[in-house]
Amino acid sequence: MHDIESLRWVRLRAGVPVVRRDDRHLQVGSHPQWRVVVPATPAFGALLRRLARGLDPSLLPGDEASLVADLADARLLVAPGERDRRLLRRSRTLVGLAGPEVWLGELAGRLSDAGVRSVEGADEEADVAVVISAGEPDREAGDRCLRADQPTLFVAAVDGRVLVGPFVVPGSTACLQCLDAHARDRDARHPVLVEQWSGGAQPVEVEASLMSLALAWACDDVVRWCHAARPTTWSATVRLDEEAAPQVLTWAPHPWCGCGWSGLDVPG
Repeated sequence: MHDIESLRWVRLRAGVPVVRRDDRHLQVGSHPQWRVVVPATPAFGALLRRLARGLDPSLLPGDEASLVADLADARLLVAPGERDRRLLRRSRTLVGLAGPEVWLGELAGRLSDAGVRSVEGADEEADVAVVISAGEPDREAGDRCLRADQPTLFVAAVDGRVLVGPFVVPGSTACLQCLDAHARDRDARHPVLVEQWSGGAQPVEVEASLMSLALAWACDDVVRWCHAARPTTWSATVRLDEEAAPQVLTWAPHPWCGCGWSGLDVPG
């Protein structure tokens, strides 16, 4: 639950409905997972009207402060200026893009619409990178992101499907080599195979709508990262298939991969 002391000036999020649930209750919000039901008293009705304009919850009595905390937990409140602050964070973030030109252009457009700057090509000055591949990602690109200590999101069109992720933060998440090590645990021939798959020049067939979904997903994860929120592909991959629902697989850093060893305390 939100600590009411940590909240300052807040208002009800635009478009959130306040409706009468029955003769004794009001409901704030429409979806069952985040609605808040409150007594239909004159005091609470007045509070909700004030929240539509904005108020300082630290000045409220206990029962009203508790309601504001519940609304904050349901993410039905916003702080004035929050959107401007989020847009400022995005505008200060530079994203390096690498991959086939046709996909880079679409992703760059989506990032621009979200207020995020991007540059094509491997750029170690970028705050975060997105590497798109036709086929398995080039493992050398994964190694470069580790050496540069650069957060990187991988997107790969593989076997008519698209994999979004992992979002690799060196030293904090599973990396491409971790995923390879997990695969090697299941199939000893994996290293031989992945070397042949990676960086292939052959064109791939993938539905344009599926790739657009993958690029939109990647854009959303980059925007989350701009806001210091955890991307959905943090130590995870999302498999997008035109004939199945999206599948999310989570990955732990592999104990035999050296990507996280720098954070270990080694007896000296």
